[in-house]
Amino acid sequence: MPVVPCIRCGRGCVFLCRPCRYPLSQALLDAVLSSLTPDLLKKQYVGLPFPGGHCYVASEALYHLLGRHPHVKAQWVWHEDVSHWFVSTDGKIIDLTAEQFDTPPLYAEANGKGFLTKYPSKRARVVIERVVEKMGV
Repeated sequence: MPVVPCIRCGRGCVFLCRPCRYPLSQALLDAVLSSLTPDLLKKQYVGLPFPGGHCYVASEALYHLLGRHPHVKAQWVWHEDVSHWFVSTDGKIIDLTAEQFDTPPLYAEANGKGFLTKYPSKRARVVIERVVEKMGV
């Protein structure tokens, strides 16, 4: 990915520079969740009740917003016949889309797994831009 200006400070970096990352807070989680819209869904998830189908992009955006630190991990688990993504940090589960399921995901069975791209995907960049707009600079 080419070096582009940080969307918060304008310095040359990769989309959102490390000093401009956000600390974990309820405001950040609310901003990510409220930034998820139907246009971000993959075809196979269109029509599911919210937040169904948003777990990957929500987790990927949150991962990058928190700064891609070693203690922030992308996690994946098979649950209710679908793959489900969430983030863990310092042993705490952060699952913004858990309510899409009838039963709680089995987090103990989850595996650490990297996202498909090293840098934010197009969909994650949309969420990150929306969050930055909501949270301010």
